[in-house]
Amino acid sequence: MTCPHCGSDTDEPPAPPKKRRSVQANNYYRGVVIELLAEHFGYTNDEMHDAMKLKFRSRFCPSTGLTIVKSTKTDSPDFWVYVEDIRRWAATWPSGGIYIPEPNEQPGWIEQRQLADTETR
Repeated sequence: MTCPHCGSDTDEPPAPPKKRRSVQANNYYRGVVIELLAEHFGYTNDEMHDAMKLKFRSRFCPSTGLTIVKSTKTDSPDFWVYVEDIRRWAATWPSGGIYIPEPNEQPGWIEQRQLADTETR
């Protein structure tokens, strides 16, 4: 088999393409998971996103120190493991935990929340 990118011969079959996560998955992560945590802790959504990447997506690299895996490089199955790690961590937070609904738990939850936010402005 010839590599379509460099033209070299290889015995390895091409890797299957990574399954990208959906826009709905990103909306759930940013609009529900991160937003609920940001409100609870008093951070902006971007600060909370960065804190979750640091806590759950960082790896130690001996040559450079800490390395954070970009969430945009995370494929769909790995992304849901990441989200579930955050939900599990939040649920065990002292003083009763922080409840984060599952994506299919409350259809229209994000839209209802956005509507309520615009009505209070």
